[in-house]
Amino acid sequence: MRAVRIEGTGDPEVVGVERVEDPAVGAGDVLIEVVAAGVNPIDVATRNGTVPTGLPAVLGWDVSGTVRDTGEDVTRFGVGDPVIAMSAQAATGRGTHAEYVALPESLLAPAPRELDQVEAAALPLAGLTASQTVTELGSPSNGAEELLVVGAQGAVGSLVVQLARLNGWRISTFVRPSDVTRKPPRGVLRQYSEEHPPPPAGFSAVVDTAGVPEHLRSVCDEGRYLTTTPFAQPEPSRGVRIVLIGVEQDGDELARLGTLVDEGSIEPGKPSAVVDFERADWAHRTLENGGTRGKLILVP
Repeated sequence: MRAVRIEGTGDPEVVGVERVEDPAVGAGDVLIEVVAAGVNPIDVATRNGTVPTGLPAVLGWDVSGTVRDTGEDVTRFGVGDPVIAMSAQAATGRGTHAEYVALPESLLAPAPRELDQVEAAALPLAGLTASQTVTELGSPSNGAEELLVVGAQGAVGSLVVQLARLNGWRISTFVRPSDVTRKPPRGVLRQYSEEHPPPPAGFSAVVDTAGVPEHLRSVCDEGRYLTTTPFAQPEPSRGVRIVLIGVEQDGDELARLGTLVDEGSIEPGKPSAVVDFERADWAHRTLENGGTRGKLILVP
């Protein structure tokens, strides 16, 4: 099969498409024929060596595809089922940027009916990160508590806003000046930007999905600062509790997110570009340069 692979770490030019062996389907595994796979910052960090992985490596954490085979003891999925999954490639070595990937059944979820399979590829990593962040955040203790979401225009941030709203939070956002809208999006009280910064110590909690640790100043004393970016954590001060969110593989949780999508309760962002495997190096370069709106998606 064809796969997007790196032999060593470095600039986007180390990313290439190679012929590799088809994955073995073990007991409890499901073989997925990949329709689409998202490119995420973790893929960039793995490729440039910031996040270690075994080499050579097939990259990719997100996958949307169709079941083509199942191993012994698989009971929830059958051949032909449309599915989505997240594979923690850096830890497991099972990358999704390939024509096929075999994953444990426990990591899979039915693909949302309201999304096509390319759109569905944008959900797994971003959705699980957002969901686990909001679970850690919990519900507000009273109706006056307010949350600031930094990077709310991104794939993770936009889902944090939607899920936190379902949990009862009053939400403001920090976005690029170009992303400030005349009317705040649904569920958002106020929009802040570099041109109109948020007030200091004005929020019970901050969720930082963009790696801007300066927003620690926005949290009230003894509040909470949750970040999804391990390389840009603030130094604790004023009794603020710093929480780093490390996303975990979870097919059941992903299925619940798919149900929320089908019910219309949440809406993942649309892909910003869909390109074939041979342009994976372009996708890495574009993501690394910043400024994209929506996920970059690879298709075989």
